[in-house]
Amino acid sequence: MPVTLVGFRIFGALSGMAMAIVLTSQLGAAQFGLIAQALSLAMLLSLFCTLGLEAACPKFLIGNIEQSDFKAARSFVYFNFLVTIAMSVIVVSAAFWVLGSTSPSTTIAILAAPIVALTRMAAGFSMGFSNVYAAVIPRSFLRPFLCLCLVASVVYQSTAAPIHWVLICFFLANFLVFVVQTVTLARPIAQLRREAGAQKVSFVDWCKWLGFGTVIGGSILFIEFFQHISILIASITLPASDIAYLDVCMKLVGFVTFGIVAVNQSYLPRNAQAFFGFETTKLQALLRQAAMIRCIASALGVAVIYFAGPSVLRLFGAEFSAAMPVLNVLLWLPFLIGFFGPAANMLSITDHPVVLLKIVTVALISLCVGVTLGGKFGGVIGVAYGVVFSWLVWGALVAFVTWRRMGVDTTFIALIINHRTNSRRQAT
Repeated sequence: MPVTLVGFRIFGALSGMAMAIVLTSQLGAAQFGLIAQALSLAMLLSLFCTLGLEAACPKFLIGNIEQSDFKAARSFVYFNFLVTIAMSVIVVSAAFWVLGSTSPSTTIAILAAPIVALTRMAAGFSMGFSNVYAAVIPRSFLRPFLCLCLVASVVYQSTAAPIHWVLICFFLANFLVFVVQTVTLARPIAQLRREAGAQKVSFVDWCKWLGFGTVIGGSILFIEFFQHISILIASITLPASDIAYLDVCMKLVGFVTFGIVAVNQSYLPRNAQAFFGFETTKLQALLRQAAMIRCIASALGVAVIYFAGPSVLRLFGAEFSAAMPVLNVLLWLPFLIGFFGPAANMLSITDHPVVLLKIVTVALISLCVGVTLGGKFGGVIGVAYGVVFSWLVWGALVAFVTWRRMGVDTTFIALIINHRTNSRRQAT
């Protein structure tokens, strides 16, 4: 992952954290908890609006363009756009029907879901056209930065601004991001239209597109959306102030986990080359090297957050000092992610996406059960333990399946033991 993209993602995360500080300091934990619930609803619904088809863009769009099959590429773009529009109508209607009477903030969140979905699809198109910067920067940096600016201006005008104004800012920020994405996509889509010429759009491969997209989209449901799912489920049993504690603590832990995931992603191309080249020794060396970096990164990150946590939490308001026990529990997440290593990444390069979807399904069930029971019997700390438990289930399953199907054990202990065993063999 290029350093500039990492920098933009970090600045985007810092913008989101700054917005949380502004909101909690002005509105309090309870109001911020309601905002977190509404935002999580919008983000989760957006995935159902696209059916995960944006994840299929790198495979089909790049593949068709490389093979000069511009008709298929153009048809794929049209199909994705039409599915997003149709599913947005269905999802929004279903959400209003299921929830019945909703608050203004929830109403805006539901209406914002299609806009968020369009930004997701546009990012997928940009990735399909090999424009990584256009795929990452608008959603990872521009959206949280615009949200921060809009929310700060609203709070500056009125410190007692209703929370639905925050959701309006979220809606506007996503709309502006989609406008920027549309501008950046105008040229490659126009070129694709010229290359396709007079050939008519054909959806003959719709089943293949939809099947692959939904499988990959379902696979990222746990990895990318576990925070939003946790907040929505926890809101059933917990008060809004506890939801605020959970959201802020997850954001803080996210800084450490982001660094660990970045290490896994940066090594993925070389790991894939070594695996498909049957270079077992090189693959073990790469995995071991990445494991040591993850170990150091997670240890340093956890130590910093653990010791600086009380001071950082006070930035959100005095009442957030009570969230420190929640933060201590969630700090197990970086260790789990670092321990099990890039097993999911390794499995994703094979032809077994359905297997990954099955593992995600089990992990999602464990997350829902863990958060529900944890919230009922242990409050917000119980929810934190439920989240950690689901990641333990996810990591253990995906590492085991990777070992069984690929013969690669990505766990930290296995890599160290194998290294010592090989060193002893070479010495003798």
